[in-house]
Formats: sequence, C-alpha cells, structure tokens
Amino acid sequence: MRHIGIVGTSPEGAALCYTTICKEAAEILGDFRHPEVTLHTLSLENYMKHFTDDNNIDWVSASAVLANSVDKLKTIGADFAICADNGIHHSLDMIRDKLSLPCLHICEVTVEEGKARSMEKLLILGASCTMRGSIYQRVLDKENLEYITPNEKEIREVERVIWEELYTGRIKEISTSYFQGLIQKYKEQGCDGVILGCTELPLLMNDEISPLPCLDSTRLLARKAISIALSDDPVNL
Repeated sequence: MRHIGIVGTSPEGAALCYTTICKEAAEILGDFRHPEVTLHTLSLENYMKHFTDDNNIDWVSASAVLANSVDKLKTIGADFAICADNGIHHSLDMIRDKLSLPCLHICEVTVEEGKARSMEKLLILGASCTMRGSIYQRVLDKENLEYITPNEKEIREVERVIWEELYTGRIKEISTSYFQGLIQKYKEQGCDGVILGCTELPLLMNDEISPLPCLDSTRLLARKAISIALSDDPVNL
C-alpha cells in the first residue's frame, strides 16, 4: 500500500480527513488495516500571516508554506500528497507541477463526484476566498457545469460560522438552521447539489439534514486517497 501524506492547515478539517482515511480503509481491508498515513501541520499562523483580508491574500507566499509541508512528507516517505484545506488550493494551483510529490486536487475530486452523480448546477459554500475565488469555478467551467455562490451578506455569515464555530469546534444549532435555510433558497433557484467547500463544513451539514445532496469535499478527498493508495496503477496526478 502506498504511503499517504496529508498537508494540514486548520485542525478540525485535517483531523476529519485523517480519521476518514483510517476508518474507511479499515472497512475495506478489515482487521484495523489502513495505508500508512502521515499528517503534517505547520502552525496555522504560518499561513494566516499571508491573509491580511480578502483583498490582500498573498497566495504566492502561502504556496511556499504548502511546499514546505510537502517536502517534509516526502522526506518521511509519503508517495503522494493531499491537502485537507480547500482555500489553500489557490496556492496549490500555482505550484502543483513543481511540488516534490504528486498532489491530488480537492476541487477536481469533488467536481468529479458531482458529475458522476449527474448534478448540473451546484451551490458553492466555503470560506469567502473559496466562494469568491477560482479554485472550484475553474474546474466547474472546464466540466461545463453551472454553479452559483451566495450573495455578499450570506458570504459574510458563512465565513463567520466557519471561523468562529467550525474552526473552534463550537457549533451552534442556530447555525445549522441557517445553512439549511440558505441551501433551501438555492435549491429553489435550480441547484441540484451543494459543494461543502470547506473541510470543516461536513461537521455541520450532511445529506441527512441538507435540503440538497452534499458533495463532502473532505471525505471525497480521503476516499480518493485510499483508492490511490490501494491501487497498483502508477500515481499520475
């Protein structure tokens, strides 16, 4: 089995990705077995100092922090890498072909699943940089899928819940209700799926309580990593 390397940023999303790999691989392999997996997380401050505000994000400098983690994962023996953070894929897009390990792209994995499930118009939820940015939009455009993002007031509230509740593990029931209402609104505007484009969002929303089917980017990334780790095919990412 191949050794999976996880680049972590925020703790809750990285932990969910890691535990998903260990638990779901064991369900396939039995007897508590799973591929070797290493999670490397630099201090989140190393990333956050490059995020002054939404209009002043230094993705180039953040990419160097990301590359540092990938280098360390290679040194410890990882065969390929995944990044358990959606927003930082803005940096990954800049350096993916220069990294010391092949690296899966969370947005490509998530959109691939949406297409396989015949979804045609997707609501993008995540941090403000993800909703306003290009990481999902680029992939969705390439696959000729429609998408919509919340309005500015909604973006600010989604961002607040992510930082104040999901990142700290203190989720309020009222926030769950807010997300259900938000998703219902865009369901009525023709969306047939919702991208949970923050690795912490699956802690708040899932298929059982969401008005729309969820594309859980965190678990989809973990499952794709398991598939690659158990495959005999060359790693070609």
